[in-house]
Amino acid sequence: MNNITAQQMDHETRGSNEFDEQKLAEGRLQLEDEADARKRRIKLRKQHQAKLNAKRTAKRRARTFRLAGVWMTLFAGGFFAIAWFFGDIANLFAK
Repeated sequence: MNNITAQQMDHETRGSNEFDEQKLAEGRLQLEDEADARKRRIKLRKQHQAKLNAKRTAKRRARTFRLAGVWMTLFAGGFFAIAWFFGDIANLFAK
């Protein structure tokens, strides 16, 4: 039969408690590191999304101005053509 003295049990319990505390401390440190890494990733993701949104907005604005320029050119060209051929157009409607 295995007889364990109270002193041996106390020594084993104390050793396992120290080991458990060490593991708990390591676990807490790991969780803190993971939390910091998560916060950093969230921050970087927000910065990246903001940069992408700024690029999209700039691209949309450039496309809008380009399209506005095309329409203004068409309107100006149409008015110029009407002014140039106004006499012919007036004679066409007069007949």
